[in-house]
Amino acid sequence: MVTTLKKVSDTNSPKIIKSTKVIFFILTITFLMVIIATVTVTVMGETSEEYMGAGYCAGCHSTESEHWSSSPHADASSNAEFLEDWEELDSSVSCLSCHTTGFDEDTNTFETEGVTCEACHGPGDTMERDTSPELCGECHSGPYPTYEEWKDSGPSHGNADCLLCHDQHTAELKFETSTGTCGQCHDTHVDQVLDTVHGETDVECADCHMIEEPADFVKGTPAKTGHSFSLTEHELDCSTCHDRPLSKHDVLGEKAYACLSCHGDIHELKLELVNREVYPLDNSVPLCAQCHNERYTAWEQGTHGEYDDPEAQCTECHDPHDPIITGISTLESIPPRVAAKPAPILPLIVVAVVVELLFIAVFVFRRQSNV
Repeated sequence: MVTTLKKVSDTNSPKIIKSTKVIFFILTITFLMVIIATVTVTVMGETSEEYMGAGYCAGCHSTESEHWSSSPHADASSNAEFLEDWEELDSSVSCLSCHTTGFDEDTNTFETEGVTCEACHGPGDTMERDTSPELCGECHSGPYPTYEEWKDSGPSHGNADCLLCHDQHTAELKFETSTGTCGQCHDTHVDQVLDTVHGETDVECADCHMIEEPADFVKGTPAKTGHSFSLTEHELDCSTCHDRPLSKHDVLGEKAYACLSCHGDIHELKLELVNREVYPLDNSVPLCAQCHNERYTAWEQGTHGEYDDPEAQCTECHDPHDPIITGISTLESIPPRVAAKPAPILPLIVVAVVVELLFIAVFVFRRQSNV
């Protein structure tokens, strides 16, 4: 029995060994083919310089392509504003490095018009996904220094990249309004504004915090894109919305500087003193007193400033924007002095002549009667 089994085993050994070699060979070839295919795809993806065009990407990424097609990137080389500025610059080819895709500085040629998928994702099938602000900064700088302004906007925005606020394909804000976008991080400020007249009239954060100015290519003055988000008294002009010209108080400064001298708490629009103490709008006395201290002292010692009239406020009599006393219904306005007109001379002369003639006539009549 043992001998028989041994013979059988000896008989099948070459077949088993042969089958094992075949299987090992097939697995080795398969493994090598997988490695070669992977390396080939990787190398081709990384080294391909062939631009396929936006239509190629749309075959798989139809939604993203549709969003991109309505973005300012899609018509970056054909929109009217660009063409007007480009013509003003004598059609400088340097502009095409950002307004086209695949621009070659050596030949001054480009692959496709507009900023297409491959301008950000790389040519071919690489599908690079660089979401850093530096990528956007390659074009959003110089004459339109969005990237530089963002870098200077302070440490609070240092960790907020472009895609926190903007959709990468439409380039639009991720929220319907700028207030919604800013509220992702600045929710406290947004809540403060909601209870003010600005909040009631739907004033957006960008209306005040993003002052924009066009570029002057002739003078070489870059544009202001508003991405510094800072407010300066020379940029912010409250009078663009508030038709309240200042009288007397215009000595405090120009544009918003005068407004912020009193309404320093910009989000809640409360009154703020120079020492940063904040008061509600219906408590104007401390604010006025810091400049008009002599008048405040006189007022405090008078009837209105006594302890029995604690609710008295400067603005009850004075318009804060035109502080001359006007419109007090309890007092009649003093009529202006009018100089008396001189009496007319001619009528007086006529009267005098008539009186004199009558006197002469009476005198003559009496003499004749005596005769």
